[in-house]
Amino acid sequence: MLYGGTYDPAFFSATGPVSQWFTATGQVKYNREPELHALINVHQELNTAATQMHRLYTSGKIDEAHDGLKNIEKKSDQFLDLLAQMEKRLAV
Repeated sequence: MLYGGTYDPAFFSATGPVSQWFTATGQVKYNREPELHALINVHQELNTAATQMHRLYTSGKIDEAHDGLKNIEKKSDQFLDLLAQMEKRLAV
């Protein structure tokens, strides 16, 4: 959205595809995996950060919204690292 994209509030809601996967599949099939619970937390933090960044952007606080990208990138990396750890451990 900061670079011409559009913000999709449904994607970042509890009915969004990632949230639905956690509810319908993740918590059913992988509930005993410690990484899953960490992934859920990081996903919620990403959703919160994206919503906050959108609020800043739409209220004209463009520089602050850009600063929020650092947090999004950090949380995204954390999410991908956790996912890779879980995938590697479960592949054995």
